[in-house]
Amino acid sequence: MAGRVGRAGVALAVAGSLTALVGCRGGPDVRDDTDDTDVLDSGGVTRAPYPLANVCIEYAAIAAKLVPWDTLRGPLVDRPGESLSDVSVRFTVGQWHLFASRLTVATGRRDVVHLVSVDTTRWSLAEAIDLPTAAGLATPDLTRDDDGRFLLTASEVAADGATPTTWAWRSDDLSTWDAPEAFDPEQGTGLERATSAVTLGHAALGLIAMSTEDSEPWVSVSRTGEIDGLWAPSAAGPSLVLPRFLRLGEGWSVLGSQRAGRGPAISALTGDEDTARGWLSWGAPQPLSIPTQTWNLGVPATGASLCDARGIDGFAYLFFAASDTADFVAGHGVIGLARSRDLLTWELPAAP
Repeated sequence: MAGRVGRAGVALAVAGSLTALVGCRGGPDVRDDTDDTDVLDSGGVTRAPYPLANVCIEYAAIAAKLVPWDTLRGPLVDRPGESLSDVSVRFTVGQWHLFASRLTVATGRRDVVHLVSVDTTRWSLAEAIDLPTAAGLATPDLTRDDDGRFLLTASEVAADGATPTTWAWRSDDLSTWDAPEAFDPEQGTGLERATSAVTLGHAALGLIAMSTEDSEPWVSVSRTGEIDGLWAPSAAGPSLVLPRFLRLGEGWSVLGSQRAGRGPAISALTGDEDTARGWLSWGAPQPLSIPTQTWNLGVPATGASLCDARGIDGFAYLFFAASDTADFVAGHGVIGLARSRDLLTWELPAAP
């Protein structure tokens, strides 16, 4: 049921281990949850969040063509002269869409790159997401709004001392984008912090924003379901950097980067998702142990995106940014791919 905390999410937090999710089979979530609405605390308003808003793999795919694992080698995406990080991925209408922060080393320009592939072996460059200003962009996150339109958020790379703006773009097809909209998940809360990353979750309660602000994660709730709606006061979220909302089974989780070591970890929602207070209760982050090869020795995995295809080919896939040194610029950040059957044991494709 869309409006209840799933057993898998609760079990993960109680057990304090990813073991609880081993039996949670994923895959395309095309269930019709629109009848499972909940009454909000005030006004008796009901909402039916778009059922695929926070699902990475939207529609059924041919398992052999989704990720031809045996043909992959080394990093998934390696673009000379560019350093990539902060990945957000979605498979829809027969194609993979990968969004990432991009630093063009020669110019120092930062924007959001959009790459497309039918099977993860070859990636073509779509039009980059940028702003008509001197400021750059980073930390993209892709979801859908309640009307089913794609909704991409990214944060402005502001000058030192300036407060960056968070922007949103809407699209029907991931090809043509509306003009960017500025929004602030702290609007009306009386809090002012520097937002460096935002992820959006669509729940029966409203639109949930988790943001990395002043290096700390915070949670906000827009009861209207709109990014420019009235946001409820925020409070601390799980101790993860660059958070990404995701659905594992029936429960809500957040995938992010650990502060120590910067590797990926998952934290499960332990509170009641029907209340604003419930979104403040998260289990301890559980690390994902990703193997290393020569290209990801420096930063094993960060800024990751998880796509659960266990209902299709038996694997969950982790797209992540990595480098051969601790410096993404000097080390030339690339995008890697790992897979797992149980979220506990991960493997990489064959070394290049």
